[in-house]
Amino acid sequence: MDELEALCEIIERNRQTADDSARLAPAVRVAAGRAGLWVLAAPKEVGGLELSLPDLAAVFTTVAEADPTVAWHAANSLGLGMVAAALGEAECRAVFADRDRPYGYSGAATQASARPEGDGYRLHGAWPFMTGAVDAAWTLVSAAVDDGSGADGPPEVRRFAIPLDALDVGDNWAVSSAMRGTGSHEVATPEGGVFVAGGCSIPLAPQMRLDRPLYRLPLIPVFVGMVPPMCLGALRRATAGTIELVGEKVSRLDRHAHVEDVRVQQAIADASAEHLCLAAGYRDILEEVWAAAEAGDPLPEELRARFWSTLFLTVDRSRELVSRLFSVATSAVYATRNPVERASRDIHAVSAALESFQAVRWAAARVMLGHEPRHPAF
Repeated sequence: MDELEALCEIIERNRQTADDSARLAPAVRVAAGRAGLWVLAAPKEVGGLELSLPDLAAVFTTVAEADPTVAWHAANSLGLGMVAAALGEAECRAVFADRDRPYGYSGAATQASARPEGDGYRLHGAWPFMTGAVDAAWTLVSAAVDDGSGADGPPEVRRFAIPLDALDVGDNWAVSSAMRGTGSHEVATPEGGVFVAGGCSIPLAPQMRLDRPLYRLPLIPVFVGMVPPMCLGALRRATAGTIELVGEKVSRLDRHAHVEDVRVQQAIADASAEHLCLAAGYRDILEEVWAAAEAGDPLPEELRARFWSTLFLTVDRSRELVSRLFSVATSAVYATRNPVERASRDIHAVSAALESFQAVRWAAARVMLGHEPRHPAF
């Protein structure tokens, strides 16, 4: 992406606009669309970039350093980009007709149901958080299929590509304190539900129309796999921000220069060094996963275990290092609108998205100990 540097300058200039309005800044939405940020995983046939996993991670780190909320829009846009390879050609063209708008995604199916109707399904329900609810053109949502049979066992869950303007948008994001620019309002079907044609309904493990490396990988690991790069971007921003805040400041108590404080020096040195180690280690594991996808081989359990373990460790350490930087960045950090304060609140919000995946972490540990993972998402 040749325009990435220029895009990040636009993102930086509009960071406060996104924070104030609790949604994506219009200038960023258009510029990101033109740079291809909303179609990073979409097929080349519809103008997508179809990037490799290591290249995706590099983009997400760079964008998140400028503003994690924009990276989060891009991460959610990966959903429809990935499943586009399972859509029909006509449906795929319709979904990606507007490159200037991001795409929504919700993997939560607990508050939504889909009942078969004609050649498609009628959706009913709600999705509590929909990034880009007021900016996205299309969204990918999940719902449990209710065929009326009352059969025992867990219901089938399917994904549905629908225009976002078919849903009612709530107003529950204006009170958010972090990642405000994501505009993640609740959305719900109107009374009577929303009909989705069968061509826009995708099973969780679809038969891909396009057999290429990116589409041989499951959606969830790719989507969740972009959280560590976002955290690394926030860490890089917090490190630079701490250096900036400390600067020439001196203590109001003893007039001692903060840059001479050993705690400050050590926190900055550790953050810089660990960022290098974490970024290199995570890129290594992504390159291994990508090599297996290119070869068309199933991902071995051992490789999946190392992927998930590296993912969680990268997120945890990045968050801890940002918190440490926050604690040494002088009293200036308590003011809003500075890079360390923003990085701190945003990285905690981003990493919180992994809480529902903690069981996958323990499944990875089981595999490393020679046992079965016992988790379907693993």
